[in-house]
Amino acid sequence: MSQLSKLLIITILFCATKANAQFGLGIDGFDGIVGYQYQNYKTIELGLAYGTRGDELGAMFYRNVHLCSEILLNEKGKNIYGLKAGLAYTYVLLNGAAQFIYFSNFDNSSFVFRPEIGLTYIGLVDINIGRNIVMNSNDIMNLNSTVFIVRLTYGKSRFRM
Repeated sequence: MSQLSKLLIITILFCATKANAQFGLGIDGFDGIVGYQYQNYKTIELGLAYGTRGDELGAMFYRNVHLCSEILLNEKGKNIYGLKAGLAYTYVLLNGAAQFIYFSNFDNSSFVFRPEIGLTYIGLVDINIGRNIVMNSNDIMNLNSTVFIVRLTYGKSRFRM
């Protein structure tokens, strides 16, 4: 991974953590993330997030900083592995996220930026569409594609009635 990509990931995580600390809304804590994606490959996502949710009406607003792994199940028998860091913001039924992902199959690697937008049920279940934007000079693993995502996020910062 290049120095620039490491710096970008560290900067995003730092800024997101700082924003959560300054604008903490009430209910916060660690959440688990499980997801399924399709992006030229069937993909499984597992991760950990630190989320913040407001009190009362603010409970419909949720944001998190997350670190996840992605396993792209390659039809040819050689999986592609990804390490992802990003931010997600939710308000009632709308969701947006920005991810930086390092993919590798141990022969080739790609660094990807993925913006996502979609629908959510108050941050617990997300149905998003995203676009992989490969930051390397070439897209060896054919990752530059549209991504369809279904993601569950549950834990300490879950919605409470």
